Amino acid sequence: MSLLKNNVIRVKRYEPHLSHLPQHTLCTGTPGIHFFTCSDGVSLRLKRYRGGGREPIILSHCIGVSSLMYSLTTIETNLLEFLFEQGFDGLKVLIPFQSQT
Repeated sequence: MSLLKNNVIRVKRYEPHLSHLPQHTLCTGTPGIHFFTCSDGVSLRLKRYRGGGREPIILSHCIGVSSLMYSLTTIETNLLEFLFEQGFDGLKVLIPFQSQT
C-alpha cells in the first residue's frame, strides 16, 4: 500500500469560479424559465431568450454535457449571444431537470 501511496498525485478539483480566463456578462437579456413534464414523465426546464422576430431555434445538449456550453462567458461571443444578436425569437435551451423532492 505504501508503494501506491507514494506514487499517487493529489489532483486539485476544478473550481470554475477561480478561472484565470477573463469573463463577461451575457449580452442576451433575461431569459424566461419554464418547467414542464413530458408525457413520458421526464421533467424539463426550458430557457427562452427573445432576441427578435426571427424563427425560434432549439438548442439541446447531449448526455454528459452542460447546457452552459452554449453560453460560455470566457469567449468573446458565444453561440447564444450570436443567435440573440441575429434576432432569433424564442431561442430555447432544453435542459433535463431533476426535482429536488
